[in-house]
Amino acid sequence: MNFYNFLNFNSNINIKSDFVYNFYEENEGLTNDKIINSNNNKYNSKEIKINVEYKSDYSKNNQFINEYINSLNVDYLKEINNTIIEENTQFYLNNFMSKKRFLNKNIITDQNWINKINNEFNININNFFESLNKTISKSKKINLNRKKISFFDKINKNTDFYEKKIFKDNDDFYNNNDEIVENLNETNNFFNNMVAYNEKSIYSNIEPYYYHIGIIVVKFKKSQDQFIKQSVKFLANSSIINNIENQVKNTSKYSFNDIDVKYAESYLYAIYPVYNITLPKFKDFHVLQDILYCDTPIYTKEIICKEKIRPLPPTNLSFKFIENSKNILITWKPDIDTVGDVKGYQIFKRFSLDEPFKLVKQIEYHLETDVYERNLLVNEEQIERRLEDYPFEFIDESNKEKIAIYAICAIDAHGYVSNYSSQIGVKFNYFTKKAEIDLVSTPGAPIFYPNLLIKRKTKFFDNDDKINTITPYLQNISKITLYATPDFAIINNNKESINNNFLYKENYKFNIFKVENSDNYIDSIKINNFIES
Repeated sequence: MNFYNFLNFNSNINIKSDFVYNFYEENEGLTNDKIINSNNNKYNSKEIKINVEYKSDYSKNNQFINEYINSLNVDYLKEINNTIIEENTQFYLNNFMSKKRFLNKNIITDQNWINKINNEFNININNFFESLNKTISKSKKINLNRKKISFFDKINKNTDFYEKKIFKDNDDFYNNNDEIVENLNETNNFFNNMVAYNEKSIYSNIEPYYYHIGIIVVKFKKSQDQFIKQSVKFLANSSIINNIENQVKNTSKYSFNDIDVKYAESYLYAIYPVYNITLPKFKDFHVLQDILYCDTPIYTKEIICKEKIRPLPPTNLSFKFIENSKNILITWKPDIDTVGDVKGYQIFKRFSLDEPFKLVKQIEYHLETDVYERNLLVNEEQIERRLEDYPFEFIDESNKEKIAIYAICAIDAHGYVSNYSSQIGVKFNYFTKKAEIDLVSTPGAPIFYPNLLIKRKTKFFDNDDKINTITPYLQNISKITLYATPDFAIINNNKESINNNFLYKENYKFNIFKVENSDNYIDSIKINNFIES
């Protein structure tokens, strides 16, 4: 395990994220989203679900790693678990802020990337570990643990950042860059700016090593095409929190739900792997320090907090002509669903299956705090605003001489519209003086295809010409005639012989499949003299 790997632990990581809308609640667009609220113990109206999975490769055996974990300050890790990390305590997260700047500058594609690495991480690149050994040798400490020095020298034998070979193809660039030369001559290096949260004796039989102890979650909110940081939270590895011994987990899984999100807003999360790295203290090698080190983050996709499911259409449509008037009373019932976000209805009418539906009235129960997006094609005079306790009914002007076809769609709190309800044909019966109805179509037809589910024949309509299908509907079949009309049967590539270029054979299979009961009829047929006219 060389030291450079500390900068690149997250090569084996999977992350999944999605917005889940469970049910409607008032003021869902006014939620305080400044923090990450990962309350997984209750059923929430809306939430962003994130699942992260890591795979870490440990070169040590289980016994060693268990002893290593037991040497950590687990109480401190439990204390900061599932807590918001305030700005004034983020300095404990080594490499957290600098790593973010490092990534934003995209230094790997920059011609001055060596200089930028140097400045961002305060690394003495020029023969780093040789310089470190000299510093240790000059120490006035009486007892030096030489094994620890050789350990660092050994594990960094092939380190990419700190070897002279990095300048092999960049000699001119290196020699002519005063900033790099000046920085290389500094005594500061990668270790001396690290902040430790725990210290222990170097003689405790604990070797310098590392362990994945959790993740840092950084929440961003989109504002004017930019993502603004909202909150930072630490989540500890379950093996640390639950004191799991004798079981080294190479795979760490994290699942959390952020319930403090506003409807219709967009969010993004950065996930930083956090490792506990145990290192000798800079210029004091009697002491080992435990350091929280943030690895390179991985980002979720942009998560838009909008539901994607349309509401269900209303049911139990009922019609009653009002006595001594030209009006008809229409009543209905909302469909029962678990979301409970229906906030309005659209009443449609037409007089023929050959014409589209026209909007008669749009009824709205929406609150001012709903994140409601109305269809811009709806005119203001077509809208009727009501209180939520108003009955589900509407009075329409009728023409008793015509058959009218009605359908109703539901509108949810955010402007999504359901498919059509049952389409009901209504006409006035002069004998009974009541409404006579006809179920023209079952519910569920899409808005732009109202005739998709109409019946073949109903009380008022004969709809054979409205049925769109490629499946023939036939009964009592006694004879079938099959026509084969190819453009040609022979390709003549050789004028002297045409007998060996037939495209069609004589023997075929004839298959009939019955859709209603899945019966399959297969018979062999033979076509004689196919090429004769």
